[in-house]
Amino acid sequence: MNIVAIGDVILDNYHKDNSKLGYYLGGSILNDLINLSEDKNNNLYLVGSIGKEDITSNLIDLIRSFNIDTSLLKTINKPIKRFHITLHENNNVTSLSCPSCEKPSWHTSPKLPSFSKTDLKELDPGILIIDSVKKDTLRLANEFKENSWFLAGDIGYISHLRYASKDAISMLFQNTFDFLQITEKVAKFLCKKFNLNELELFNFLGVKYLNITKAEKGAGIFYLKEQETQYFSFRHTS
Repeated sequence: MNIVAIGDVILDNYHKDNSKLGYYLGGSILNDLINLSEDKNNNLYLVGSIGKEDITSNLIDLIRSFNIDTSLLKTINKPIKRFHITLHENNNVTSLSCPSCEKPSWHTSPKLPSFSKTDLKELDPGILIIDSVKKDTLRLANEFKENSWFLAGDIGYISHLRYASKDAISMLFQNTFDFLQITEKVAKFLCKKFNLNELELFNFLGVKYLNITKAEKGAGIFYLKEQETQYFSFRHTS
């Protein structure tokens, strides 16, 4: 199956007691592609950007080692995007700025290419995965959908949705995705915004499959089977 993911390369930088512990490839899009690479029947493509640093070529080689096509991964003259995760005994704190130097490590992504101007138009339709509902991302996603691709979303952050109206959020989410994975935090935000429970949220979104990830509590999954809504949950196992 052909699977295309839209998203930038992000590093998760870990800190503790004002010391840097190290970094890992992060971002839901790359996690999805790396997990999907275990099935050798999948053809995987990454569309997005990566900042230009000394480690950039090594990171691209690492991504390619999972048989992920990076021909549409654009290297830009900016730092690599980073999430900074500070480890504490009771909870972890995530920020876009380094806790030591307080320098931000985030930037606006370059404009995405049009579907018709890439070699992707020659592929048999498969699944497109996106991790945000930004206008440019949805514009390209709609171009894929118009060419018979399924659309999957992996949305982990509320971000600018916090300030959007109910009508705007409805336009972004309702009947947009075929498959959707969201964090419990995003699910609670949407449920509160529209005064829904999780089952009502599933019906409201109009998706075929909804996975609400709940960290150590596991996940809750809704899906349609013969037009009937099914649900099951499972707990996280360490």
